[in-house]
This record gives sequence, structure tokens and C-alpha cells, in this order.
Amino acid sequence: MGYYKNKELGYYEGDKMDWRDIEVPRRPDYLHKWGGKSWVLDEVKVKADEQRKVEEKIESEKQAILREQAVTNLVAKGELVEGEKGELYVSDAEKLTVTEETKGEK
Repeated sequence: MGYYKNKELGYYEGDKMDWRDIEVPRRPDYLHKWGGKSWVLDEVKVKADEQRKVEEKIESEKQAILREQAVTNLVAKGELVEGEKGELYVSDAEKLTVTEETKGEK
């Protein structure tokens, strides 16, 4: 098995499919493109990858903020009860049950 470059398929790994395919070294990662003699970074892919990472981070931060707001609202409404160490319970009954179960654990 080898690594090949093909006009229609681009880069592929496996058995050579066409006599016109050229054998190339293994591509370092998806951010690289064939530069004729070696793999070079594809700036378009690099920028798109950076943008994707920024968008994922923003979405993650949004979700964290929404979760925190939801918990705060549930505590304010009395639907969640906060324990001594900041742990959250659905009710005082659950808080007492969990506290009794873990009383002897250190």
C-alpha cells in the first residue's frame, strides 16, 4: 500500500488506481496540500480550521453561560437546593438522603 495523488480523487491511500497517479509521501494532516514536490500548508484550510475552532469555543462558552443561568434560576425558584459544599440537589429530601449515604466517607 502506498500514498498517491490523483487529479480526480486527490490524495488517497491504498493500491495505485491509475498508471498516471503519482506516488507521494504520506500527507502530514488534512491541512496540507500537494505543492508539486512536497506537502505544504493550505492557507485556506488553515484559516477555515482556525475559524471553526473559534466558533466552537464561542458555542461552548454560550452553553456554559446558559447552563449557569439555568441553575441560578432553578435555585432562585427553589427547584434546586444547594448543599453545604455547593453541590446541587433537586429537593431537600434528596439532599438529606445523599448526605446520610456519604456521611461516613472522607
